[in-house]
Amino acid sequence: MSNFHISAEDHQLMLRAVDALRRMNPPEYLDARLVQLRRRIESRLPHFSDGDLRNICLGLEVMLRDNPLDWKAETLLRRLNSFLDNHPDNAPG
Repeated sequence: MSNFHISAEDHQLMLRAVDALRRMNPPEYLDARLVQLRRRIESRLPHFSDGDLRNICLGLEVMLRDNPLDWKAETLLRRLNSFLDNHPDNAPG
C-alpha cells in the first residue's frame, strides 16, 4: 500500500467503516479481528492486507447503504477498490 496516500480524514472514515461492520453483530472471532484492524488503523500502521482493505470496503458499503449521499465514503471506497483492482497480487494468472 506504499503507493496509496491515506489522509487523516481517510483514517477516520476507515474507523467508521470498521465500526459499521461491528454493529452488524459479527461472530465473536470476526469481531476480534475487526477490533485488531481498528487498532492498527488507530495506530496508523501503514500496511494493510488485501483482506483488511476488502473489509474496510465492506464497511464503507454499509455506511453508504445507510447514507447514500456520503461522498467522502464513496470517494474512499472507489479509491480502495481501484487500488485493489490494480494491485499486483490481484493480477490474473
